[in-house]
Amino acid sequence: MAFLGFLRCSEFTVKAGKAFSMSSHPTCHSIEFYPDSSNPTHACLNLPASKTDPFCKAISIYLAAAPGTTTCPVAALNKLFAKDLSDPDGPLFHNPNRSPLSHKFFIKTIQFALQAAGYKLKDFAGHSFRCSAASSAAAAGCQDHKMQLLSWWVR
Repeated sequence: MAFLGFLRCSEFTVKAGKAFSMSSHPTCHSIEFYPDSSNPTHACLNLPASKTDPFCKAISIYLAAAPGTTTCPVAALNKLFAKDLSDPDGPLFHNPNRSPLSHKFFIKTIQFALQAAGYKLKDFAGHSFRCSAASSAAAAGCQDHKMQLLSWWVR
């Protein structure tokens, strides 16, 4: 979801010393499945706040399903919803102890998985999802103005 949605880690994790807030972090209510959750073709993540949304008007990010792939963000979100909707007003993502997903835990978990897969940790940082998504879109021939729309650099 972070990669395909051109997300910054700060848009779905909580930084150290900060508290979870429904007005700035996504909750279960932030996700909508279309046409419905039983057989979704896409999902919409409604971010309540973002660095590129200084007036906090919210940004809607549409994610297409990729049926049959292990990286389908819609299937992953649907599985998350089927498994855990204990607090619809709580954070969309959690640490194992049920606290809001912290930036530190997320980065450490991703780094552990990358290292286990043989990647160099120095090549990864929290902004890598957004940068890699833009680089991949460019390599696939996506026009600059469309990339800017996909990553909501322009609105």
